[in-house]
Amino acid sequence: MAALLVSYVDDMRAAKGDEQLCWRLMHHVSSQLTYLGNQIATHKMRPASQNPGPWAGSVVSTDENLGIGVRATQEKWDNIKCLLEGLRAQLEKQTHLHLKELEGFGEC
Repeated sequence: MAALLVSYVDDMRAAKGDEQLCWRLMHHVSSQLTYLGNQIATHKMRPASQNPGPWAGSVVSTDENLGIGVRATQEKWDNIKCLLEGLRAQLEKQTHLHLKELEGFGEC
């Protein structure tokens, strides 16, 4: 059976047919990574879920009728709106933005 393994920096998520298959997949991958010298923090593993909660600012969920969906958390959405409003205000004042100015846009 096919499986999906997604990683973000040092965090991984698995997608497979059922909970037991997900755990077997993660155990296999964790064992291989440990063998290669990458320490896996098994105490950080969460139980398999169709609605696992936010991960890197996104929420992924599965539904039998709707399929797989991805949405941003409200916090991430608000931060992006704030950054874009600041960028728009800068562009109204001047027509060119320098790299240093763009790098200055951080958390709102």
